[in-house]
Amino acid sequence: MLEKLKAEVLLAYQELNKYGLNKYARGIVSAIDRESCLIVMKSDRAALVADMQGNILEGVQSIPSDIQSHIAIYQAFPQLGGVVQPHARYATIFAQVGMDIPVLGTFHKDRFQVEIPCASSAMEIRDTFHERSIDPQRTPAALLVSHTAYAWGQTALDAVSNAAALEETAYLAYQTMQLDPGIQPLQ
Repeated sequence: MLEKLKAEVLLAYQELNKYGLNKYARGIVSAIDRESCLIVMKSDRAALVADMQGNILEGVQSIPSDIQSHIAIYQAFPQLGGVVQPHARYATIFAQVGMDIPVLGTFHKDRFQVEIPCASSAMEIRDTFHERSIDPQRTPAALLVSHTAYAWGQTALDAVSNAAALEETAYLAYQTMQLDPGIQPLQ
């Protein structure tokens, strides 16, 4: 079932490791087949196929709360094909304090356009993007308060690339704010 999509998700998961975005094997990659409305998900402990209600059709049921988060993002943004939950260090720091990542430099502005928002839950990401008029294709990432970050894209590999850019953006913002705590975001 969905062998091509499974291979793509496995490759994306390996890329997550290559970028160093899978500390302590906590990263998760998924992709959706919009035609069948089935999701392929890979973590260190599980590989599975689930439907949009979270029912496991194939594989091990060990990450149910994460399945619901990925489903919420796919439902919020129907144009997406892949979602990554990297548990990367600097993005997670911003998430843990419930802070948006401000636009402090051109790398961030070029890659994400606006601040990377911090939502209260995966179910609230759509509302956060809507209320702030943020385009999820131009800003393909969000943070969840006291949790971690999510990045997405047209495919699982695109999502991993966006997760890597998110972590670099978070790192640059964190270090910049250490040097100049009063720095103002770019307009």
